[in-house]
Amino acid sequence: AGIKTASLPVISVYPNPVTGNTLHLQFTDQIKGRYNMQLFSSNGKELQLPNLQINESQGNYAVKLPGGLASGVYMLRITGPDDNYFIKSIHISTE
Repeated sequence: AGIKTASLPVISVYPNPVTGNTLHLQFTDQIKGRYNMQLFSSNGKELQLPNLQINESQGNYAVKLPGGLASGVYMLRITGPDDNYFIKSIHISTE
């Protein structure tokens, strides 16, 4: 009998800093369904990002960011279909 390790649900953002206008997300052990995403700038401005429909518990997804974002640190909030949410601090470099 081997030791079973339970992996925790994770959403990773890569690369960080984000360059270009695409945010790459890696989902690990997530429940299937619709994920709602918001980006908050350091001055509190909220930008709604497209929803993601996750049909597998793991996968990589590319999300197009709105044009004209200033370089800086943003908070990314991803709310899952179970109302659990993840908040990540990301750095966006537009140079």
